[in-house]
Amino acid sequence: MATVHVEAAVAGMPAAVPSARPAGLLMKGAASGLLAGAVMAGTLMLAASSTGMDVLHPMRAIGATFVGPEALQGDMGIVAYGALLHATMSIAFGLLFVAVFPVDLRPLEAVVIGSGYAMFVLGFMAAAVVPSANGSFRVEMQPIGGAWVVAHALYGCALALVASRLGGRRSAGAGPDRADRP
Repeated sequence: MATVHVEAAVAGMPAAVPSARPAGLLMKGAASGLLAGAVMAGTLMLAASSTGMDVLHPMRAIGATFVGPEALQGDMGIVAYGALLHATMSIAFGLLFVAVFPVDLRPLEAVVIGSGYAMFVLGFMAAAVVPSANGSFRVEMQPIGGAWVVAHALYGCALALVASRLGGRRSAGAGPDRADRP
């Protein structure tokens, strides 16, 4: 079977423009979000443990979403549900990140953009989502205090660093390849 290259033969017909979203961007966003979510969950679990709480308490608190505060006394099923819900949201925000931001970032750029994005996500979730979906969440997680901010910042850093290492679309007006820059 022969391959034929077709060029625009009609004057004024625009040439084909490569997609700004290469194949695999979905997988890059999902993988970046999932790994960053694991970093965040680990940070929250470590913070809970360091305050004397059960290490799985953050997953139980997340597991109370859409279930109610009785889930806080739940078994491993609630922990698994909380972990799955956290992973799902981490992936969703990872997909949004790679769809909106350039992912061919240098490490410092990734840390700054990723942590800023994560602070936006924290504010959005704390103001618009958590109060209506999980009324007991803030009270249950109050003992770990500022660890929430640190965990979200680490999520953003990990998200952007992993996304930039996996590659993706070029940023607008990027010019020469980043590999050519010092």
